[in-house]
Amino acid sequence: TLDTDSPEAQQIWLRAAFTERNYRGLSDSFVMTPPTRTFDDRLSLDLGDLTLELIYFGKAHSGNDIFIIIPEEGLLLTGDVFLERGWLPLFSGQDELDIPRWIEVLDYVLDDARGVTRVIPGHRDIWPKEKLAFWRDYIVELWSGVQAAFKQGISIDEALTRFPLDARFDYLKDLGHTEEELGQFQERNVRAFWRQVAESAVERLEALIQEKGLEKALAQFNDYIRRENRFLIDEREFNALGYRLMNAGSIEAAIAVFTVNTEEFPGSWNAWDSLGEAYMINGDREKAIENYNRSLSLNPENENAKAMLERLEEGKQ
Repeated sequence: TLDTDSPEAQQIWLRAAFTERNYRGLSDSFVMTPPTRTFDDRLSLDLGDLTLELIYFGKAHSGNDIFIIIPEEGLLLTGDVFLERGWLPLFSGQDELDIPRWIEVLDYVLDDARGVTRVIPGHRDIWPKEKLAFWRDYIVELWSGVQAAFKQGISIDEALTRFPLDARFDYLKDLGHTEEELGQFQERNVRAFWRQVAESAVERLEALIQEKGLEKALAQFNDYIRRENRFLIDEREFNALGYRLMNAGSIEAAIAVFTVNTEEFPGSWNAWDSLGEAYMINGDREKAIENYNRSLSLNPENENAKAMLERLEEGKQ
């Protein structure tokens, strides 16, 4: 339906070509070759004229991020952990993070004895060593601050107000990041770091549902889990639990969990969208419409809500 010369059409053709290449690459000719050598700390590879020192960084962007030092060139390769143009550093890619390990490895690679002068991040610009030291200091400060705040017994919401990005990070705005994006970046990091010291409210609730049934589990959740600083209530985790319950056929429990998520995160269009889906599967058309409309009011670009509302309205006729 688009003009073939329009920018939108060109973007669609580019995405289609990229998808087709991926499809061909994963076709019958694709052979998975497992590694013949593995390591869990460090591994040095002698290539004759070059040495590769592989260092396990710890869980960050993925579960197996590594750094590579090439001492003869003064190079450090960090992969998709440290970025800044187009993306921001990916410190919250995993639920379980190895933050003390990160600090240990960063101290090691930044030591003058390693001879590193340039850093190759995952994309785009090459960094001087000093920029990586800047982000190492960010991790150290945030980690110590989050641990101290947790020990003081404050809530995660209070903690979020303690750690705004200061003027040192204003250079990121010159790289195209908005104030809102930087705020979201910092909130994700605080929540991810907080998760390392707090207990998961979802894990406790899921265990209670299995042990005591939904009614008693919700009562205990409301009585003390919601009130205790040591439990972290995470929107994404609650959403995932709701879908696990729904896929297992426990639709009543799923609705209850999705409802808790909307109560804790009333501004999340995705939480309301998930609750709408659960009500739709349960056959409650009116509730489904109500919640999909709430989601759409928060995010007018939610195409899933639009499609589901159209289907639900057709079902009324």
